[in-house]
Amino acid sequence: VVSQTAAAVASAVAASGIWVQRREAVIGAMRHAWKGYKEAAWGHDELAPRSRHGMKWFGMGLTLIDSLDTLWLMDMKTEFQEAQQWVSSSFHPMQTGNVNLFECTIRIAG
Repeated sequence: VVSQTAAAVASAVAASGIWVQRREAVIGAMRHAWKGYKEAAWGHDELAPRSRHGMKWFGMGLTLIDSLDTLWLMDMKTEFQEAQQWVSSSFHPMQTGNVNLFECTIRIAG
């Protein structure tokens, strides 16, 4: 029984290295995506990656707002604070015209 437990612990330790590598790869991908958004589409609703232009859908910075929780959870605190500052100074939810209630709900309120 002891050898089975030791084998299970050794297996878990080896697997944890894989998970650390995977976690770092995901964080690296988020840093890359956020850098592209910040450079090419800061404050816009979306980034068109091929043209590297920001796209206005509702004019509310949907990607930025939708990314706040992800930035926080990935411990990207500097990026979170920059985004939070944009929300404080530039987010204006009062819109004229048609707005997709579902998209606003899931991205801004959700």
